[in-house]
Amino acid sequence: MPSLNHLASEERELKKDVVNNAYVLKMIETMRGYQDFALSQTEKNKGRFNVRVKQPLEFVEYKEGQLFLRVRRPISKFKSADEKEAWKISAKLLERYEGPYRIIRRITPVLYEADIDGKSVTVHAVNMKPF
Repeated sequence: MPSLNHLASEERELKKDVVNNAYVLKMIETMRGYQDFALSQTEKNKGRFNVRVKQPLEFVEYKEGQLFLRVRRPISKFKSADEKEAWKISAKLLERYEGPYRIIRRITPVLYEADIDGKSVTVHAVNMKPF
């Protein structure tokens, strides 16, 4: 087994060769650049992703007489009169809401009775949007 003094002398000689080698110096400089870039990206992402989560909107009950829009669940496929051809319309082009309708009375905090096309219809608050 080699002595510690011998290993220390070999290490000193190796350092002289490594420090004077232009290729190794360029590689060390490049690695430091990448490390600095990674650190800056880490700080940037920490600031971007460590934000507080936004609280969901608080539910506000509707009042009698208030106008609202009702969610529309339209049919996106249409057939011709003789049912030979079928067309599909993109959901992006279809209407999302219909109305406005007026609330007649409150049944519960989330169920309301509304006047829709002259009829009294029960509507859930999930399917409603303030007008």
